Amino acid sequence: MNGEPAPPGFVGAAMLMGGRGRRLGFDKRLLTHADGRSVVAVLAHALVEVFGRITYVGAAPALPGAPEGPVLADAGEGQGPPGALRTVLAHSPPGWLAVCALDLPNLTVEDLRTLRREALACRDARVVAPRSEGYGHLLAGAWHTDALRFFPTGRSDAAGRLPSLHAWAQAAGVRYFAPRDEKALANVNDPDSARAAGVRRADDDSGRSPLH
Repeated sequence: MNGEPAPPGFVGAAMLMGGRGRRLGFDKRLLTHADGRSVVAVLAHALVEVFGRITYVGAAPALPGAPEGPVLADAGEGQGPPGALRTVLAHSPPGWLAVCALDLPNLTVEDLRTLRREALACRDARVVAPRSEGYGHLLAGAWHTDALRFFPTGRSDAAGRLPSLHAWAQAAGVRYFAPRDEKALANVNDPDSARAAGVRRADDDSGRSPLH
């Protein structure tokens, strides 16, 4: 249940609720598994089980079933994941924070326990995340609040976009580890990746899913 103490070294978990699914064609908060369970709710319950509490950043869950947790307005709205992550780290007490995107339907409790173990064993980095096929999954990782000291302020481009999460993680010090299951890191960005993950939009009143 949300509100239980976080494990030693961790201050909880955060789910970044941004991403209105332009390529997908609908708000990612409406993603459901084939059995009708909300993707956000399933992942949020797994985060609470492992990390004790959850904060939603940018928006509340759109479907029922998710555990209760504070909803933090994204002070970096329009700046993408770096702005949202900066917001939640700035509002967290000192320690490790598990950070996940909302579109990871295959991430399990066991994957999150692996993340917790890797972060708590880390002594030389402020960011810990799984990496597969050469790509670091920083929104399925753990960020220490001390990483805020390395936030790239004043380095946005002409359009106002901040440097990438990867640039921030490199500046803060990042350690990658091999995931327990690479398939758990597949996120949903478009109809093809949704079908591959076995997820869809919550059914409309006619019982048809707009993904199919």
